[in-house]
Amino acid sequence: MAIGIGDHLFYLTSGDEKWTRLEDFSRRIADIIVYKGNFYVVDQYGETIKYDPSLFNETKISSTLKYDSNKILAVLRRKLHLLFKWRYNCGHLGGVAAKYYDDDFEDDFTACCGGGPIHDY
Repeated sequence: MAIGIGDHLFYLTSGDEKWTRLEDFSRRIADIIVYKGNFYVVDQYGETIKYDPSLFNETKISSTLKYDSNKILAVLRRKLHLLFKWRYNCGHLGGVAAKYYDDDFEDDFTACCGGGPIHDY
């Protein structure tokens, strides 16, 4: 799977001679990762989609986030996390938060504001 011009998603399967474009995904893509054999894509609003590599069916994992932030998908301690940094109610330092997905279901996230204590939301 790859991000192409115009933030379109493309995939290539074994034996294909050219890339195939996923027609129904045209949101601005922030990051893409492979986790437990599936592709995960997060858009600029934090909506996270899982793609099965055999059929490229789309499964929504997370809804949008209210924070204007940079979003990154990462595997930490064998779990998929959506990391995001935002500038919301934390003064000049901003904040960092991690939202994690356990067994493909959205869970609570923890946030750290300006190097201070971690809060559960």
